[in-house]
Amino acid sequence: MRLKIAMPVIAATAALIAGGATAAPASAAPAAPTASYQAKATCQTWTDGVTAGVSCNTSRKYYAWAKCKNGSTVYGARKNNRKWSYAYCSSVASSVRTYGYAWV
Repeated sequence: MRLKIAMPVIAATAALIAGGATAAPASAAPAAPTASYQAKATCQTWTDGVTAGVSCNTSRKYYAWAKCKNGSTVYGARKNNRKWSYAYCSSVASSVRTYGYAWV
């Protein structure tokens, strides 16, 4: 009976060792949110051509980013709870090429 309980534990341990799993150091950056977490947060993006913005309905912090036509990348302030974060390509005398948002 004990063998039936021990075998799944042994198999799981062997799979971790074979996969090279290691413990992350305490100072490691937090993991990106899971797809299910992102699905719960609804974000609205906006641009007028020189500024990009984002607002998400979540308590988790996020920020807007924009890649500008002159090659610069600009970032908005960290926000949460439906507050708008804006990334200004106008601050580097350019306009928006692409834009989006990221989780903190």
